[in-house]
Amino acid sequence: MACKNLHVITNYTATAGSTMLNLTFSRPVRTVTDRQRFCIKFCVDIPEIYEDYTVQVIINEAGVPLWDKYGNPLKVSDLRKGTVYQGYYGSTTSHIILNAPKYTGCNCAV
Repeated sequence: MACKNLHVITNYTATAGSTMLNLTFSRPVRTVTDRQRFCIKFCVDIPEIYEDYTVQVIINEAGVPLWDKYGNPLKVSDLRKGTVYQGYYGSTTSHIILNAPKYTGCNCAV
């Protein structure tokens, strides 16, 4: 089954004094709806110094945290380069739930 709404993470930014890492998509995501399915392809090398940072993606210029299926914040160490994660957007508390990886070993060449 093909992924609809595939978004590719290609960059990150860290803010001094924060333990949150902002992940940015190759193309800006502007509009999402409640319970919208997402596929996120993780295509960025992040240094080990950030492995314990929690992560959020930028949607419509706002940070949206990534959570696991139990509602726990995901950390950099939970994500693997070259992997597509499937999940959905929740607008009640503005978050994205990611389930287990859908595909691994994906080509991240630009």
